Amino acid sequence: MCVLLCFCSNINATDPGRGFTPLEWACFTGRIESAYLIQRLMDKPCAEQFCDQYLLEWPKLKELLAKAADSKTCLQKISATLRSIVDFRTFHGPEEDGVLDHMVRTTTSLRSSFVAIACRTVCPESPPAVGKRRPAVQEILRKQRAKELQTLESGEHFNSYKKLQAGRGAVPTGKATLPASLKQFLPGLVEERESD
Repeated sequence: MCVLLCFCSNINATDPGRGFTPLEWACFTGRIESAYLIQRLMDKPCAEQFCDQYLLEWPKLKELLAKAADSKTCLQKISATLRSIVDFRTFHGPEEDGVLDHMVRTTTSLRSSFVAIACRTVCPESPPAVGKRRPAVQEILRKQRAKELQTLESGEHFNSYKKLQAGRGAVPTGKATLPASLKQFLPGLVEERESD
């Protein structure tokens, strides 16, 4: 379902019969996990790790380090020990925006060493988002090639080529002007010039 929502589906579309959105339908039919997933996607519609500006540093790290560095009183140490002994070990799942989420974002980000070595991002300035139409790779490459051709046709490339040719001057002719080091690489050219 997450894939369907991410691939250009309209998350705000309504049903013509009852007028429910996908989130309302999930709540109405009792699909709690689907409703939670839709709500999460609506809260963060863009995958931030696919942006150029994403930083690999975990934002909560400074807070946790500062909290761990604070000295605890004797009473706080005793209460923490008692809580850890009495605490029932129930599975709650991974923490929202916790270490596991950060690890997944870091390893799949554009600046990750895993991704940067293995692939080249075609369009890093436009990351995927929920409800956003994502063109195919061929469309993106076609647009990039068109831009490259426009820059070549603008004249800068040809003007620099003409300047280069003008700076070289005329190509010398005659057997006396060819150095001996070039004659060994161009034997056919030397024979033609000698016959003229």
